[in-house]
Amino acid sequence: MSLLQSGNLGGGITHTFEFNYEDLKNPSFLSTSGALTGSTVNPAQVFGADNQKIIMRIPKGSFMQIAGITTVEATAGASDLTFYCNAIDENAATLTDMSGSSSALITQNELDNRVAGYSLVNNGNAYGQSLANFITDSDSGLNGLTGGTDAENGAAAALALYNNRANNAQERSYAAYAPAQTTADTIYIGFTGSLSSLTAGRWIMYFQLFDPISLANGPKPAGL
Repeated sequence: MSLLQSGNLGGGITHTFEFNYEDLKNPSFLSTSGALTGSTVNPAQVFGADNQKIIMRIPKGSFMQIAGITTVEATAGASDLTFYCNAIDENAATLTDMSGSSSALITQNELDNRVAGYSLVNNGNAYGQSLANFITDSDSGLNGLTGGTDAENGAAAALALYNNRANNAQERSYAAYAPAQTTADTIYIGFTGSLSSLTAGRWIMYFQLFDPISLANGPKPAGL
């Protein structure tokens, strides 16, 4: 019963993707590692792991404001399910395997342990940044603050702040993620766990995608 919808769907949502436990048990629904993805703009592209699926794309110049998933019917029959949603350049040779540290849009480590109505939104690594990055504009910007006394580390921290005072510390907000600048992005999902054991479960994913180029008059850029 998987279904992709797009348009002005209410509440600012522009796209939804629905799937249920029967889809996840269907061998033709999810990928086999190394198989072609079926991309029309990148025919040689392959899946990087089992149990992946492409669900939509972000056109170049666009950005994803919201990416979320809601449990419609609670899962039964499996107790080890994880779910990820990632964005990758459309011209990538391989859709990378996903984990909690590499999933850009959504990470759900307990997909099987959620009651109907549970929602998760914008918790992928694209929507957050480390404290060091926020302060110094670099994930490693405070790595030297170890091994000294409190006074020494405090002085080093103050110096790091001073040296980076003119930097733009906040590269992105929690609410806006712009992955598709000069190249369109593929949005894909992935699962791990005992999918064959599922006996119940239904979910809806929801997105808010801004695509300014589609509103421009005249010719539009090519696919990539």
